[in-house]
Amino acid sequence: MSAPKNQPQLARIQLFPIKSLDPIVVREARIGPNGGLECDRVWAMCSADGRWLNAKRADAMHHLHAAFDDDLSAVTLSGANGRGVLPATFPFPIGASEAAAWFSDFFG
Repeated sequence: MSAPKNQPQLARIQLFPIKSLDPIVVREARIGPNGGLECDRVWAMCSADGRWLNAKRADAMHHLHAAFDDDLSAVTLSGANGRGVLPATFPFPIGASEAAAWFSDFFG
């Protein structure tokens, strides 16, 4: 059954489990208790002064990549920054502390 003309259609659902990093495409998503999509922006990076980090504020964000397991149980972080920080895999979302240390090394 096709939708009537001029009716909105959902073509794709993208989640950004880590704010400002790579999205994942999912077939379905649940609305969480706060009204947003579950697993969307679960982690966000902030600078030492408490401000959100994004590509507008930190050029190095353009060199970061996040690859998630299909079930979102782990994330592999990688990026080229000239500091020799090697890719690493962390349990998601419970590995936030370990990932924070990796991000700190990446950003210097």
